[in-house]
Amino acid sequence: METIVISCPECDKQIRAPADAVGKKIRCKSCEHVFLVKAPAKTPAPIKPAGPVAKPPKAEKPAKPATPPKPSKPIDDDEDSNPYRIAEFDEKPRCPQCAYVLAEGDVICLGCGFNLRTREPNRTRRIKDPTGEEKFFWLLPGILAVLGVILVIGYCFFHYFAWPGILIDGWDAIEDTYGGRIEALKKAENIPLWKGALIHPALFVFIVVPSLFASFRLGRFAVQRLILHPTPPEVEVDDSDS
Repeated sequence: METIVISCPECDKQIRAPADAVGKKIRCKSCEHVFLVKAPAKTPAPIKPAGPVAKPPKAEKPAKPATPPKPSKPIDDDEDSNPYRIAEFDEKPRCPQCAYVLAEGDVICLGCGFNLRTREPNRTRRIKDPTGEEKFFWLLPGILAVLGVILVIGYCFFHYFAWPGILIDGWDAIEDTYGGRIEALKKAENIPLWKGALIHPALFVFIVVPSLFASFRLGRFAVQRLILHPTPPEVEVDDSDS
């Protein structure tokens, strides 16, 4: 297929296109410019001379002047002939941030505070001192948890020892007469059924087990709040607020 060479009018990029593209629009791949392809101008063929043309004689090149030798530089005995040699090779581990010498197993650089494990530089933080009110409200849930433990355990003792005497008149004498709580509830005829159900040992078991579980959870929270973490969490102060 016959091809022609055209130039992009925008960036002067030489483009090779098929001859039948004359009169059509194409896009330059270099600058994305769209233009109309025009037929290239035909250049006249050069006229060949009839006879042989004599070549002009070559001009003789002038001889280059001889360059004088460079004067040799005197060598100084005190001058180091190899100033770039390694004077000492140090294999000590150093901080990549400040080149501080690190000890074996160091995670934080003592020179600049760079964290070698997280690859993060040290950042100065301003922590707000907690006030007395903040400390009180931080410890208040732990104090309430301790009171909750005391109340739960106290209610268990109250339910087992004091509650039968409140519901049934002369309960201590009835219990001594029949030789125990269960025998008294079985044989005593003057004890209503609903009162006997409230003081029955089986109901006490259903009260004690949840009470012990609640006491354990409250006690663990009180230890964490009052002993392990008695201070409020740190609050960072923003420099823009000051």
